[in-house]
Amino acid sequence: MDSLHFLFAAYTAVWAMLFLYLWVMARRTRRLEEQLQELLRLLDQQSSGGSTPFTDAEGRRHANGR
Repeated sequence: MDSLHFLFAAYTAVWAMLFLYLWVMARRTRRLEEQLQELLRLLDQQSSGGSTPFTDAEGRRHANGR
């Protein structure tokens, strides 16, 4: 009967690690999607003639854009 306790503990640990892994991957995916949306927004802003983080409204580069 003791071996069943170890088996239950092992299955519980594996499932807990699986759920933790899936939760971490979901958070990373969400963060990557947010970053992608920001990049797409900046690209759209740049292509429409707006200023970017490295240029002003007239298109001149500034400190971070070299």
